[in-house]
Amino acid sequence: MYGLRLYSMIEAGWDVIATGVKGEQHGGSYDIPRLQSGINRYDAAKKAYLNLPTERPDSATLYTDESVEITIADGVRKINSKPGMGASVDKFRSVAKRQNWPPKIVEGLKQP
Repeated sequence: MYGLRLYSMIEAGWDVIATGVKGEQHGGSYDIPRLQSGINRYDAAKKAYLNLPTERPDSATLYTDESVEITIADGVRKINSKPGMGASVDKFRSVAKRQNWPPKIVEGLKQP
């Protein structure tokens, strides 16, 4: 259960990042439906993952949403935490919002 939830979240996050970077490389032409689908899957997977300790108190310690940068200068090692995958997903979440996604439903307009 732990691995499935963790890697479902990671898979969805990488899908968002790959789709977003592809849009950046194509001059800001984003595949918004795919981006939003990945964001929705990431959000659902993250919610399920974070709920795991409530459902299964004996589960392993959860990973945190951050990365670590280790630098060594003058023989001194520094460990700095940096924003993780969630920050990248949020970056492309804002792209999807700027592109007016999801489309608004207009009363009386026949939907496809």
